[in-house]
Amino acid sequence: MESKRVLELKNYIQRGIYPKRIRKSETRKRNFRRDCKKFKVRNGVLFFSSKGKELRVMAEKEKVDILQNIHTQPHRGYLGINKTWQKLRSRYYWAGSFNDVKKLRQ
Repeated sequence: MESKRVLELKNYIQRGIYPKRIRKSETRKRNFRRDCKKFKVRNGVLFFSSKGKELRVMAEKEKVDILQNIHTQPHRGYLGINKTWQKLRSRYYWAGSFNDVKKLRQ
């Protein structure tokens, strides 16, 4: 299931509809439009544009699977927090990904 934020971004990008929580504030609308410029929707999937690359925005359930896969690849051993995060962010995007990687070691 997609997060509220992902649904709001997709709804605005595809339909031009602002989230209810910001409709009355011009400042919030302007900030939301600015944020939306970093994202694209292709075939119903949200992507984050960064440094010329499009990174797939991951759903909550997918985050867990990806973190476990990157963390437990037996032929690689443990890469450390920074290398694990660098590997993750070269392919995927979600807010708070660095903190999620740090939690793997706790």
